Amino acid sequence: MILVGVFAILPAHNEEKNIGNAVKDLLLQTVKIEKIIVVADNCSDGTVEEVKRLCSEYADIELMETKGNHYRKAGAINMAIDVISDEDCEFLLVMDSDSRVALDLVERAMESFESEENLGGVCSTAHVIKPQNLPSSWIRNLEARFMGALQRLEYAGFDAERVATWNNVTILHGLCAVYRFKAIKEAGGYTLGHLIEDYDLTVKLKKLGWQARFNPKMVAWTEVPLSLKSFFKQRLRWMRGGIDVLVDHGINRITIEDAFHHFLFICLLLAISGFIILSFIYHGEWRFGFNPHPIPILVAIIGYLISLYKLRYLKDARFSEIILRIIILPELLIAIALMGVRTYAYFLALFKCSQEW
Repeated sequence: MILVGVFAILPAHNEEKNIGNAVKDLLLQTVKIEKIIVVADNCSDGTVEEVKRLCSEYADIELMETKGNHYRKAGAINMAIDVISDEDCEFLLVMDSDSRVALDLVERAMESFESEENLGGVCSTAHVIKPQNLPSSWIRNLEARFMGALQRLEYAGFDAERVATWNNVTILHGLCAVYRFKAIKEAGGYTLGHLIEDYDLTVKLKKLGWQARFNPKMVAWTEVPLSLKSFFKQRLRWMRGGIDVLVDHGINRITIEDAFHHFLFICLLLAISGFIILSFIYHGEWRFGFNPHPIPILVAIIGYLISLYKLRYLKDARFSEIILRIIILPELLIAIALMGVRTYAYFLALFKCSQEW
């Protein structure tokens, strides 16, 4: 039995180059989407014109434009949710406009909903789209290629973690997820003002008793930042947003695991800081030494082997990416830098500093 009544919402901010491909992926789904609503959110490029052209060709597409929306993606999606009738829509697909999806994605999502009446939402895989139009400068070109490869490895790790927790994912990610419309309405739609609205919505759904799952047969791809600056800016937003969601919802049965990860990180940060401070107090300088204790060495080896195992989730792995994972040092340096970004996110959250998107 194939369930029906599927609508789709694509919030789009200056996505003139990507919106056409994203919409066409939805038009060609093996399970028909009744209505595709593109919300042009404060666009200053040709997104609106491109969507109008698509609307003239396909009756299933509807264009909405925000005016003065200060709540970005959440505000744009809520605007579309408010005009959808409960009688017409049973399932709602929400995806980023710079993403691509397999043509059977909706069909695979329906298979998940058929087997579980209490399923509130199910999310897709998150593969990385091969970068196009790389910079002409050889330095920027090298940076873009490196960042693309690095994030392909990272996103494969994200999918590996989703597989491990497939029946209770932490986040129904915004790249592409399908919701039971009744559930998303019961949750009151997206909370305005959050930096990572998908995490907040997932927590709200779980609080209401709905389940959140991952279906590896729902395949999707997304674009990623190809410069270190944009990468770290994105991660700062993710980390600060995650902290804000945890503060808003508090520590409970749903957020306890995430809260525990924050606790472990803060303990590690305090331990490292304490070691450096004591080194200065007793030696007048920071003395770094290697202590070949078997336990940390064993932990490091296990972690390294797990990282190699996660390569199985890397779709169409390239030789250069496998080498990048084997030598591990570049990923390790980025991980250390992200520790600094995360520490800064705690600082911003502690002093309630405003955070740019």
